[in-house]
Amino acid sequence: MEGAERMRVLYFCEGYTDIRFVVGLSEICDLTMAIPAKHLHESGLAARLAESPARLQVDTIEGGRLAFQWRSLRYLFSRSEWYARGRRRRFFRSRCA
Repeated sequence: MEGAERMRVLYFCEGYTDIRFVVGLSEICDLTMAIPAKHLHESGLAARLAESPARLQVDTIEGGRLAFQWRSLRYLFSRSEWYARGRRRRFFRSRCA
């Protein structure tokens, strides 16, 4: 997608994930991955991401099960406007072009 504005995607991962999926997503969009800090390091995903060609932003969320769920909601609400602005801008451009 060279030259075009890339779609913003938030991949919210609550546990473990396949590195191939993450790399593939990062190739087609502006990817942000939100993941529990504990899983990112315990699973070895942090190391695999560092070794991969994936281009993404990784946001970690701290806490055990209940704290993670609460902080996840706060995180989603704090980021929703950023994603919504990008979507409206692309929609407007595609309708007016």
